[in-house]
Amino acid sequence: MLFVLVASVATAQQNTIDSLRTELNKHSIRDTGWLSIANKLSFAYRSIDPLKGVALADTNIALAHKLNDSSLLAGAYLVKAGNYIIIGMYDSALYLYNNALPIYQRIKNLNGLGSVEADLGIIYFYKSDYLKSIYHQKEADIIFKYLHDDLKLALNYTNFGLSYEGISDFNNALQYHLKAMRIYQKYNIPVSLASTYGNLSEVYRGLNNYTQALEYAQKSLDISKQAGNSLIISDSYALIGQAYFYMNQPQKAIDNFLQGLAIAAKYDFKNAQSVILQLTGSCYNVLKDHDSALYYLDKSIDLLTMLGDEVNLSASYDELAKVYLDCPESFLKKQSINPSNRYALVLKYQYKSLAIAKEIGALEKEENVWSDISNTYKKQGNYTKAYGALQQSIIFKDSVLNDSKKQQATRLEMQYQFDTQEDSVKAVNDKKQLMAAAKIKQQQTIRNAVIAGAIILSVSGFFVFIAYKKRMDSRAKQHDAEMQMQVIDTEMKALRAQMNPHFIFNSLNSINDYIYRNDAATATTFTTRFASLMRRILENSEHKKIQLDNELETVELYLQLETLRLQRKFSYEIIIDENIDKSNTLIPPSLLQPFLENSILHGFAGKQADGKIILQIQQEEDMLKCSIRDNGSGIKPSTVNNSLIEKKSMGLSITKSRIDIINRLRQSNGTIEIKNIEDGTLAEITIPFETKF
Repeated sequence: MLFVLVASVATAQQNTIDSLRTELNKHSIRDTGWLSIANKLSFAYRSIDPLKGVALADTNIALAHKLNDSSLLAGAYLVKAGNYIIIGMYDSALYLYNNALPIYQRIKNLNGLGSVEADLGIIYFYKSDYLKSIYHQKEADIIFKYLHDDLKLALNYTNFGLSYEGISDFNNALQYHLKAMRIYQKYNIPVSLASTYGNLSEVYRGLNNYTQALEYAQKSLDISKQAGNSLIISDSYALIGQAYFYMNQPQKAIDNFLQGLAIAAKYDFKNAQSVILQLTGSCYNVLKDHDSALYYLDKSIDLLTMLGDEVNLSASYDELAKVYLDCPESFLKKQSINPSNRYALVLKYQYKSLAIAKEIGALEKEENVWSDISNTYKKQGNYTKAYGALQQSIIFKDSVLNDSKKQQATRLEMQYQFDTQEDSVKAVNDKKQLMAAAKIKQQQTIRNAVIAGAIILSVSGFFVFIAYKKRMDSRAKQHDAEMQMQVIDTEMKALRAQMNPHFIFNSLNSINDYIYRNDAATATTFTTRFASLMRRILENSEHKKIQLDNELETVELYLQLETLRLQRKFSYEIIIDENIDKSNTLIPPSLLQPFLENSILHGFAGKQADGKIILQIQQEEDMLKCSIRDNGSGIKPSTVNNSLIEKKSMGLSITKSRIDIINRLRQSNGTIEIKNIEDGTLAEITIPFETKF
């Protein structure tokens, strides 16, 4: 993970230290005033020289005991623990926080309690215990909200986001990074905003939305350049490079990696250098430039070994093995390696990678390396060992799945505990409100006694009104229930239509055909995308509205499968109005696929090649307009619009029902129009424009 929890500028921090030293020297007596400044100085040291911070904190702890000042003693524990975090002595930091926590609880210092909980979250984040990290961040969140401290909340939201990234819960991570972003935008804090944009880039990459990942990485670069923060500039170039790499543009990726590397080398940012060197080597390997790949990976391994970064070191050894596995024999000879020793060398680096992954407990990495080892043995012709390694890969895959399920269960349990806690707080507030309301009601009763006669006269009319209201409410509830049943029925039909048995059958046939033709790579690609599409359809079906970017990713998966299945008989293009925020705009799930399916099945039925589908989405006032254009054979005049919807496609008919329900619920004027155009067919769907925020 390239972006750290807090980005700081060394020069500014040095100025703070100099100022505190000057202020400290003005105090001739070591009293509570001196100790308060010394605690601040110890805290400031952690970004420049944490060992000095620890030494000063020891002096402060001794003085706080002598002065018998509980608040300053807890503060000294806190800043010493903060310095230990930077050094990496997490267990020592935990011990100090456990000393500070009961003091803050006893003296009811909420600000101190919030700081302890937030830092405990950071410790568990660095220890890769993300669930505990989330637990303590939630504790801090409750306190910071109570204190109305926006900037502490923003930092805590960032910590939340990073912790959720650690367990690959990218949707939750996205929500918290967006919350942090809005606070930093409000207070115009460019360095923190640039760092948050970088975190958003990583989240969108985790969600396979590489366009958004690139957009936020570029935003991070622009703002970090304005702020003059070299570390984030370097990281931003690396994030841009990663986005281009996943968009299958390795040369653009390398160009950005090298710019980031030059800045990291200039300012001696060793951690950034080690990661960017590894990424650059991987890109060169993709481009079959094995000399460059070997150069950058060797430098990465040297630096990672010095830093003790075992996570990335394992990845670098695995990538180095791929270089030697894929390179031509001439390259091996140039490296003075006998080609007959190729597989022994590859296995040597793969087992190194495996040993490190095992040592740090990286189950997913172990699964991947065992799979790579199986592939090496297979190429070597040692099928017995290839099978054994594959079995190990499967075992670790099961372990990863089980671990994921345990994490999910723990996450749900933690959420239940916090919901209960918040409900308890709400119940106390509700009780106070009820008591206040009861007091007001009592006063009203006294006043109303004066006009009791008038009340008696109005009682009969009141009961008539109540009876009428009950009857109307009953009718409204019945209507709502009927509408809800209709919505559920339509959504189930939409899900069944999207998981079209013909499409599934054709997809499985295609996979079988690729296997029969020994095209394992294409079969694997098709299977992976097919499984991902099915999972997305089922996940999206649980929601009435989803983010537009989520729907577009599902649509693109479907189109990729169909182009692959039909052997690129058609191409497609997706155009989104630049004014639309895809991550904030909402759309009913599975709305577009029936129209795309209609173009493929009917529009291109007689075409052998050169088919083209253009999906365009734009905002027109308070409506969202989705247009699907194809250059197919068109439709007969008798089958346009409603007749086509009713006769030609069950999916289109269901979509019309969904639009009708939306119109009734929202009092809107959504439409579906399908018509012939000069070179094919145009389908236009309009629905009410809706956003999350």
